[in-house]
Amino acid sequence: MSEPRKHHFVPEVYLQRFAINKSGDLFSLRVKSVYENQKVKKVNKSQVCYEFDKYTFKTDKIITANKLKDPNYIEKNRFAYENEELERLFNKIDYSKKLFVSEVRKLIQILLNFKRRNPSYSLEYLKPDSNQNLLNVNIERLEKEIIEAGMPKERAKAVIDKVKAEMIENLQDDDYKLDLYRNNLLNFDGEIERNDKPLIDRLLNWETTVFQTDYQNPFITSDNPGYTLKNFREVYNMNFDYIDGFAFPLSPKSLLYFSKSDSLNRFDLFKTINYKKATNRIVLLFNNGTIINSSKFIFSNTEEQLVIALEYINQKKNKT
Repeated sequence: MSEPRKHHFVPEVYLQRFAINKSGDLFSLRVKSVYENQKVKKVNKSQVCYEFDKYTFKTDKIITANKLKDPNYIEKNRFAYENEELERLFNKIDYSKKLFVSEVRKLIQILLNFKRRNPSYSLEYLKPDSNQNLLNVNIERLEKEIIEAGMPKERAKAVIDKVKAEMIENLQDDDYKLDLYRNNLLNFDGEIERNDKPLIDRLLNWETTVFQTDYQNPFITSDNPGYTLKNFREVYNMNFDYIDGFAFPLSPKSLLYFSKSDSLNRFDLFKTINYKKATNRIVLLFNNGTIINSSKFIFSNTEEQLVIALEYINQKKNKT
C-alpha cells in the first residue's frame, strides 16, 4: 500500500459543505495572482487545498525524539477524529440544534487546530525572525520540564546550554523548522488542548452568533478559512490578542461568529447561541473578510457569488 502523499490542509469533509454535488465539485476563483482576467472555474475538492508530504516528518532528530515509527503518523492518525467531529458539530449548528458547553469547547479547539493546519501558519516557522521565537518557545518549555522534574540548578543549566547550542545549529535547516511545526500538531497527550485552554475559555465566554442566509446569497470560503476581526474593519489570520471577533464560515448558509462579550454562566449546561438572519450587507462583509484572508483561492457553491467577489476585487484594484 502506497503512502498518502496529498495532504489536505483544508479537510475535504469541510470543502464538501460548499460543493454543488455529492462528488465534491465546487466553484473556485484565484484571487491573489500576478495574472489578470481571472475566471471562475469548476474544480473538485480533491484537487485543491493540499500539499505533497506536508505533514511528513523529514528529520531523524525529530522522528527519534518523538519515538515515531512512521514519518506519516500525522496524516494517518491525527485528523480523522477532528474531521468527523467537525462535520457533526457544524451540522448541529446548521440545523439550529442546541450545543452543550462541552461541545462548543471541543468545537473551538477543532477550529484552532484547523487554523494551524494551514500553510499560512506553517510559513511563520520559515520567516527570518522565526529562529529566535522558536528557540525561546522550546527553551521555555524545557525549563518548565526541568523545574517540574526537580533537577539541580547546575545540572539544569548545563542541560539547557547544551540543548540551546544544538537548537541554534538545527534551526539553520528549514526541514527541521517545519518539523517543529509538525511536532506541534502531534498532540500525543493533549498538550495542545492544555496550552490553548486560556484562549478556549475566553472564546467560550464570548457571545456566540450564527448568521444564517440562503443559497441565493451564500457565504463563501477559502483556502485559509476563518479569520479574526477588529472593529469589523481589520482582518487578521490568527491574532487573538488584539481582536474582538472571530468568524468562521460553516457552510453556504451559516457562519459562526464569536464576539467579545461575557455571555456564559459557568453553571450553564448549554451554550447560548444567537441565530440571526444575515442581511445582504452582513453576507458581503463576511465574504470580503474571507477574500482578504485567503491565501490564493476562494470557493463557493454558486458561480454568481464568486463573480460578485471578482467585481469587488477589481474595484479595489482600480481604487489603488
